[in-house]
Amino acid sequence: MYPTESNNVVHEMLKAFNERQFARIGKSFYHPDMVYTQNGRTGDLDTLLKDVDNCIVTFPDARFATESQEINEGRLVTQLTFTGTQLGAMGEIPPSGNPVRFNITISCRLEDGLIIEQVEQFDEMSVMQQLGLLPAK
Repeated sequence: MYPTESNNVVHEMLKAFNERQFARIGKSFYHPDMVYTQNGRTGDLDTLLKDVDNCIVTFPDARFATESQEINEGRLVTQLTFTGTQLGAMGEIPPSGNPVRFNITISCRLEDGLIIEQVEQFDEMSVMQQLGLLPAK
């Protein structure tokens, strides 16, 4: 896979999220046997789609902005900024109305034009502080 094809798949997936075209996310960009890891928690495509649903319930105005992309050892590494306002419950945590802004790193491996592995990392402590659940540093 050429880097421009990889970049385009991730770019289009993020665009679909920002445009609220959620049905496209599972069907158009991910291999059915994909492996998804977020901050050390590993799952599959269903796990990723549940996380997307939970994200939109919690942060209905959620948006991703791409800061940079690079190919590193055959993986597309994308640096993103996430912004949103907690207007819905996050598990048992009631809505705070607080805005959040944090960085996410997504590392993807593609196969046959689809994401077969996606690893996401972000600072959960920073999110909890912004939501008022932990004291600020």
